[in-house]
Amino acid sequence: MENPNLKKELTKVLSEFEKAREWEWDDLRKWLKKVKKLLEKYPNAQIPDKYTLAKRLSQCLNPGLPPGLHYITITIYQTLLNGRDDMDDLAIYSGGILPYFQYASLENKENVLNLISYYFVEKGSKISFALPGIVTAILPGLDEEESNPEIEQRTMEIFDRFAVLDKIGLFGAMWQALLRSPRVRRPALLYLSRRVPRTEDLGLEDYLPQKNLLVNSLIAAINDEHTVVQRAALELLLSHFPINISEEILNTHEKTVLLEAVLKLLRQQDMFINKLIWLWCFQTDESPKEDILEEIKEYLVEALKSIFGIHPTTKEESLLPMKILEPLLGHHALAPYLLREITVTMLTYVENYKDDKDYGGEILEECLRLLRNDQCVENGLLIWDALNYSLDEHLHGDALKAIEVIKFCLKSFPIEVYEVTHIRPLLENLLTNMHNLSQQSLSSALDLANAMVQRLHNCGSLDIQDSIYCFHRFFVQLCKESGSSIEDLRLASSLTIYLSRYSPKTHDLEWKQCFLDCMDNKANIDVALIGIDCILKLIKVEENSYIQGIESERNENLCESVMKRLWKLLDKPDYKSKAVELILMLYQADRSIFYNTISRKLLGNSRDDESFSTLDTSRCFKEAEDWSNSQEKVVKKLVKNINRFTVFWNTASSVSSGALVELLYNGDGIFYMLDHLDHHSPEIRDNVRKWLIDSLSQFSCVLDPIFVILMQPDSLRRKQNGFYVIDKYDDARILDAFKKLRRLIRNGGEIIFTKTESLLLTPRIEELLIQGEKAAEPYEDEPKTYLELMVEVALRFIMTDTFSDEDFVIRNQTVQAAACEFLDLILSQKNTDLAYRAVYRILACINKSIDKDDCVMQLLLLNVIQVIFFSCKLETNYKECIDLLRSKQFGEVYLKALHTNDSYVRSHWISFITNSLPIFTRIDNEKMMEYIEVLIENFCKEIQKAEDSAALFDGLQAILHHSLDINKQSRADPNILIHNYPELQRPIPQAKTSFLDGVKKIFRSSEEQVQVNPYFNIFKNFEMVLNTCIKCISETNNNQTGYILGCPSSEMSEGSTIGNNHILDLLNPVMAKFPAELMIAAMDIWMKRTIMTDDLVQEMDSDLLKLMSIIISLDTSPAIVMRALNQFTSDLNLAQYKRKNDVSSTYKEAAVAHFAYCLYGFYPKNKLDMDSDDKREFWGEAVKLTKELDQSPFPVVHIWIIELFALLVRRVKIEDALADKNIRKLIQEYFQKLMNTVTSMALSVEGKEIKHPFPPSIYFFIKNPDKRTTVSLKLVALQVLKSAAYNVVKQIWQKEGPDKVTAVIQSPASQFFQALTGRQAHEHAETVAELVSSLLVSGGLQLARVLRKDIIDFFTSPEFFDSMNGRELCLRNWSQIINNVCNFCYPDKNVLINELLGKTQNTVFSNITNVQKIRILKCISYLIYSGEIDDYQACMQLIVEKLIEFIRVDESLIPGVFLGIRVLMLKLSPPAISEIWPRLWPHVLSELMQIVEKNENLTNCMAALKFLDLISTINNEEFHMYQWIFFLDAFTDVDDREENKTNEFDPLVPRCFGKPENFDRFEDKFESLGRVEKRKLVVDVQEVKSQNELKSKAIRLSEEILRLSEVRCEPDMENIRSLLERDFLSPTF
Repeated sequence: MENPNLKKELTKVLSEFEKAREWEWDDLRKWLKKVKKLLEKYPNAQIPDKYTLAKRLSQCLNPGLPPGLHYITITIYQTLLNGRDDMDDLAIYSGGILPYFQYASLENKENVLNLISYYFVEKGSKISFALPGIVTAILPGLDEEESNPEIEQRTMEIFDRFAVLDKIGLFGAMWQALLRSPRVRRPALLYLSRRVPRTEDLGLEDYLPQKNLLVNSLIAAINDEHTVVQRAALELLLSHFPINISEEILNTHEKTVLLEAVLKLLRQQDMFINKLIWLWCFQTDESPKEDILEEIKEYLVEALKSIFGIHPTTKEESLLPMKILEPLLGHHALAPYLLREITVTMLTYVENYKDDKDYGGEILEECLRLLRNDQCVENGLLIWDALNYSLDEHLHGDALKAIEVIKFCLKSFPIEVYEVTHIRPLLENLLTNMHNLSQQSLSSALDLANAMVQRLHNCGSLDIQDSIYCFHRFFVQLCKESGSSIEDLRLASSLTIYLSRYSPKTHDLEWKQCFLDCMDNKANIDVALIGIDCILKLIKVEENSYIQGIESERNENLCESVMKRLWKLLDKPDYKSKAVELILMLYQADRSIFYNTISRKLLGNSRDDESFSTLDTSRCFKEAEDWSNSQEKVVKKLVKNINRFTVFWNTASSVSSGALVELLYNGDGIFYMLDHLDHHSPEIRDNVRKWLIDSLSQFSCVLDPIFVILMQPDSLRRKQNGFYVIDKYDDARILDAFKKLRRLIRNGGEIIFTKTESLLLTPRIEELLIQGEKAAEPYEDEPKTYLELMVEVALRFIMTDTFSDEDFVIRNQTVQAAACEFLDLILSQKNTDLAYRAVYRILACINKSIDKDDCVMQLLLLNVIQVIFFSCKLETNYKECIDLLRSKQFGEVYLKALHTNDSYVRSHWISFITNSLPIFTRIDNEKMMEYIEVLIENFCKEIQKAEDSAALFDGLQAILHHSLDINKQSRADPNILIHNYPELQRPIPQAKTSFLDGVKKIFRSSEEQVQVNPYFNIFKNFEMVLNTCIKCISETNNNQTGYILGCPSSEMSEGSTIGNNHILDLLNPVMAKFPAELMIAAMDIWMKRTIMTDDLVQEMDSDLLKLMSIIISLDTSPAIVMRALNQFTSDLNLAQYKRKNDVSSTYKEAAVAHFAYCLYGFYPKNKLDMDSDDKREFWGEAVKLTKELDQSPFPVVHIWIIELFALLVRRVKIEDALADKNIRKLIQEYFQKLMNTVTSMALSVEGKEIKHPFPPSIYFFIKNPDKRTTVSLKLVALQVLKSAAYNVVKQIWQKEGPDKVTAVIQSPASQFFQALTGRQAHEHAETVAELVSSLLVSGGLQLARVLRKDIIDFFTSPEFFDSMNGRELCLRNWSQIINNVCNFCYPDKNVLINELLGKTQNTVFSNITNVQKIRILKCISYLIYSGEIDDYQACMQLIVEKLIEFIRVDESLIPGVFLGIRVLMLKLSPPAISEIWPRLWPHVLSELMQIVEKNENLTNCMAALKFLDLISTINNEEFHMYQWIFFLDAFTDVDDREENKTNEFDPLVPRCFGKPENFDRFEDKFESLGRVEKRKLVVDVQEVKSQNELKSKAIRLSEEILRLSEVRCEPDMENIRSLLERDFLSPTF
């Protein structure tokens, strides 16, 4: 019973402790003597206030006090425990005894051990519940470095006595200490190595209470960061748990998990550790013996396979398996075994990650290096044996993975060890067992077999006839099965052909017959093609013997049958490539078959016995018409064959262009196709034209046969008086050749012309040119391209005379007329170079025809010369054009032409002269303007429709520039230089406006007189011209799609300039002379696609990007562009809307800002890198523009202005412009006013939605959709201020220094802070808090000082946490605000803590004081949480003292105290926690025990559970000495304890809230073996409403702690932080 006298006296003595100052040791000594005397006075009485006494005694064991005081305290503990058998008392007092041991002096260590020996051990099995704490506490006594032999011996004795009492409990606690407490692992291993028996005969199982715990503990020690612990763990394994220990002690799975952890130590390359590993695994440090390998192979292989089964997250992890395997393969006895067992696993690992972009290359390289190991090379055959064995294992199941690994090995590791002897067994195995494979694996197996055969193609012979025979049987069966895969059949057929070289001739030839059966397959084209392919390959291998044998059996021409089938297959798009490939193969076997087929098919005649001349086709056409009664049938058949020829041409050219040239060398098929261009059937002509377009890629193959005819020796002629003379030649062939060329040009048009213009002559034609030069006169200007050759050949025939009979003269004139028509056709394509090449010779011919009065020739040549002058643009080459016009030849023709006697011919000459005059005379502008508008429109329309618009652009450029008087300053046409050297073109110099002039214009308005511009009608067409240019740009290369119409982002990259020189040649001069007018047109386009339409489509966005690309590509200064934008903006007259507060504006000003932002965001950096004068001009115009836009009645435009300012400041340096003080002042005043406007907008009550175009800041919410669902104007204003405005402030006020920048920021910062702390929370509190945080970073120390008091006052106010409305994002932003203020203003954190604690001074009303204390305590906790690790370590003494004080004051403060301690557990490093632990823990422990034991206050109990949950989750080593007090933690037999409840101790949480049910502590749980588990908090709610809810959480926590006591785990910090933040936001704390 409780003695009232003792209670009274003890209460008095305990109260005196507060008066005894801890740093006054004598006071404490006196107090301790009083306590001891009092206890001796009442030796057996019940202690009335044991929790307070235990706490005070624990405080007296603080390591900072002298050992003498500690000794007195220990004697008091002895007195307290002497004669008292209450286990609850033992638990209470052990809270001071156990943790003291690690700090005690040697003398007191012995005293503590004696106390434990007398009062703990003597309790017998009753003390088992405390063994986890006792073991952890006194294990440091075995530390060889810190202890002495006497202490070590005494500690061993105590452990041994505990083992006698409860062996399972003692060793369970020892293994737990090894698992959970890194600090005591070394002494734990020492004790285990000394006391755990080395043989099973001595009852080894009794020392291993739970296998899961055993294995996880050993793995934890092996993975310890200290090498000495790793070595000790390996020594324990070597001495007590050899790898060959019985299955009863460690089963196969447990050994494998242990071995996996041990093998991972090989990466450290520690020689001693490697030796221990080798000894444990193989019982020797040399090469292991066969019997040992046999014993360990099962564990070793499984461990290595598990290591190779990792999913790497780093490069080091990805290479770990190979790093581990490397030293193992270095031993000659082990390497062969491992290569047999682990090769497939390793290669599978490499194959799985071969395509990984992060690790694939390194893994492959490391594996290759490993396989080049001497042992691997020496035992290379074993690698293939392993692969073959793996294949054998899976042949009757799913062999796909094994086959893929073998394929990967063949492909990736071309090492010299892969000889025939290595690969052949695999191939033989595959061929023999192909019939056993599943359908899923068959394709891969056939592919692998093909690869192997190709690898062995150089081998003379392979002794695998039996396997080949088996495969032939399989192939025959595969061909007969209707459901066989086409891919399988193709691979099998290919493999059969490969194997034919190794197949004996005596073998069954049924497989050859399968190829014919496949070819005859009408239902399946794929099968037929496979058969044809194999037949042609066999023909190539066996030549005539195979063909003769088949033809004798089938009684038909085999190659002809094949060709017929292949020709028809050209109709099948999916099979045309293969058909052409096979036709080319057939051509090599029998060329005549190909020629005969082409001739018959393209003549429209199906009779096989007909033969026709190559060029003389008229008779053939007539016979074809006579033969067919149905013209429609003939046309359809011919169309089909033309299409087949086209397919053949296209496919053959893509497969082998050389083969196509060889096949059609003499024009076979080509001439027929060209003749069909004039066929009476439109359908035939259309299909031939399609072929003609498709033939452009191999166009020389079309042209060469024609020019061979035109340039043959019988067509050569000698030169006489500048003309060519010839007797006779084959005029019919020449005429036919010209006809074919005309058909080409007329049907192909500009496409053919363009192609021949760039197509160089082939060697075949060049050889003919050389022959011609030898036989006749050389060409005056040797042609290089086919177009030039056409002109030269036509000119030669035009300039050819003959003195033969009259009949041949007429025929020669016919050829000349054909040549003129052809030359007219060529020159009509407007090629200036060709015109100059021909013009002098044509003038000579005209002059001669005038002299001879040859009217027909004159008209023909006049057509040519008109084409030259009116179509070929001779004037573009200014100098040469002048030379031509002044030449004698031109003068004679120009003057003599009017003297012709024929009136019809004369009228044509007059027309020519009249039309040529405008070339040399100035055009009447007034009249021409009427035409030019129409011409510009027409040109624009045609340009948009044309595929090749180069010529049309030239015309448009000439008209536009001529009409605008561009480039008319000099008589010599500068277009000549610009055309040839575009880089010489520069804009016309403009008078520069000074920056000051530009800025001053902002603050005054002036009326300008409107003048009539003579070019006004032309300006109206600028928009159409720009649209045309946009349509002609195929792509912009700006990866900005969606940014224009979606919203431009500050993350936009620079735009790409366009590469269309025609557009630049057109627009550069216009921009140089009329920048404002051109930019007005650009703005009109911009607005029509942004603000003037509701249909914002992707195509519009692309067009706007193209417009940007055009503008940034122009050779114009960005300042000039800015000036042009100003002109447009001034015309909007925004001032009238602002004066009237009229929002009926067309919103064009937003489009201007949008345009300017995108434009200067896309501008390449080099173009914005201007000189100082240009920069000043640029900024003058920029400020003027923003000032104009500032007059808009739309608030969103002000946001746009800040965005634009920020972009320009970021991209164009403003320092030069700010050098002038007056200018700087103007800009600063304007921007400050603008910033105030946007700040007011952000703080406004109304949150108006915004419309397109959206400011760039909205991109933040588009990129982060979770931030906001509805984006309002005020939200965007907040974002723009945060992301853009204050960066501009830094730039503009940088010369005034940081203090001025802070002063500018201070006003909006204060306003936002007031909005954040006002009574009515801001609608966007998270964003405002983030903004204030960013402002503190920007303003630095100065701003922090200004706002410090307001922030701290609000921080400590009752409304602080409530203002966040439970939003975690807002809480995190406030963390940054608080942390910034603390870092800037409180270098000494003690000052801040004292300042906060000063707000808790006593007031008249005590309840208010407690409320204040709770609030300040929560604030201090949040303050520490907002900082980094150990930021407040210097304040810990003050904070700890205050926490202790709050614990003593009132139980209502308990939740706040425990919240603060939980924060300390997270924000202090382990050394810092250890430093405060002795001082803080006695109070915390005492309070925890009382709260849980009483179980009266739900809130306090919940706070206690949360603390216990956290401290156990973070694996705090100090708490392991106390965990048994609160939770079931020991390995004891619960059932035995239940039988004898007398004087037993139950952990507090299970005792007060309920025990875990149905939990077998001794059951092995393989799912947690070896792995590390992420531990989350169990108590995951802020408060509970009932006792049952609290009980449920407590039981769940007990179960989790019990479960995890044998598992390797680490805390889930993200989960912990999230729950802690929710606690801060909860009103409970």
